[in-house]
Amino acid sequence: ILYTDHPIGKAASLFMGLFALVFLYCQVRMINAAKGIPAWSHADLMPFIFSSGLTEALGIAVCLPGLNSEKGLWIALAIMLLARLIFWIIYTKNLNRDRAPEATCEVFDRIYLKVLIGHLFAIALLIEAWVSGLLIFSMLAGLLAAAIGWYLKAVIITRAAQTRGFSIPRTPVRGQGKSRVLESQR
Repeated sequence: ILYTDHPIGKAASLFMGLFALVFLYCQVRMINAAKGIPAWSHADLMPFIFSSGLTEALGIAVCLPGLNSEKGLWIALAIMLLARLIFWIIYTKNLNRDRAPEATCEVFDRIYLKVLIGHLFAIALLIEAWVSGLLIFSMLAGLLAAAIGWYLKAVIITRAAQTRGFSIPRTPVRGQGKSRVLESQR
């Protein structure tokens, strides 16, 4: 029903799309609310996560029977892959510029080339699908686009989640004593 012109299929598709956008918005807001972790609270993460969610959705849509031969989806997927790659580059460069924790920057530096090659390879698969007309290439590009997004989100949430560290310049005091400056802070 979802892939036909049936009114129920159209309504169901519309509701699923709206719920997916609401979920994506909530995902962006939850990650950004973690102010103690620079990799999560950086302003450039929001456009990356949003573009990644849209790219993943298009990647999965390209794999579905009935939609995998739609060349308009292939073009949209290629555009979103480029957009996500640009947002990723901006995000990682600005994290370095804004002095994110060194461990966070090292994690992103280690995967930078893999991310670049993965995006370019997915676009090359879409071009090959367009030229040859073989749907397997568009499906592989869609799966790769979704997998890259899931991988990057997993890296951001798990391995890049470093804090800046906290500084307590004075010892905490309970009761009526006086606080003193810590020896290491002098």
